[in-house]
Amino acid sequence: MNATTNQCYPCNILHVGCEETKCTGIVTSHYTSLCTACLPGYYGPTKISIPGWSGFTSCGACPLGCATCTSVNGCSSCISATLNYINGACYCKNASLYYSSTSKSCITCGALYINCQTCVNSTLTTTCTSCITGYYLSSNTTCTIC
Repeated sequence: MNATTNQCYPCNILHVGCEETKCTGIVTSHYTSLCTACLPGYYGPTKISIPGWSGFTSCGACPLGCATCTSVNGCSSCISATLNYINGACYCKNASLYYSSTSKSCITCGALYINCQTCVNSTLTTTCTSCITGYYLSSNTTCTIC
């Protein structure tokens, strides 16, 4: 509840990533409301300490493609069957695809890097690994004409 307007709002208005009904308290400031559970794709809630007050207030976003995580770099499972979970990150199963944060799906490497044929497709970072015929890899993001 907002102490100024006397209206109730979903928890995620104040605490990004918090489940809609999983907070407590009357909001007189950011720190008087506590988030008690985070949405899928978020970790936490994170404990903060301020002199005279402490509690759980915020949820952090999981790495791209992760359904569950323990930290910003601690992916535990992937959101889609088109992704492989390997050593704490999600990768597209097909090497000619990369994970797009905007479409939340695997799309062709050439859509990310012009004339790129294959790429390292981690959801943490993506680099081009080979170019289409007639081009060579001049950097990890650039295919240059022969």
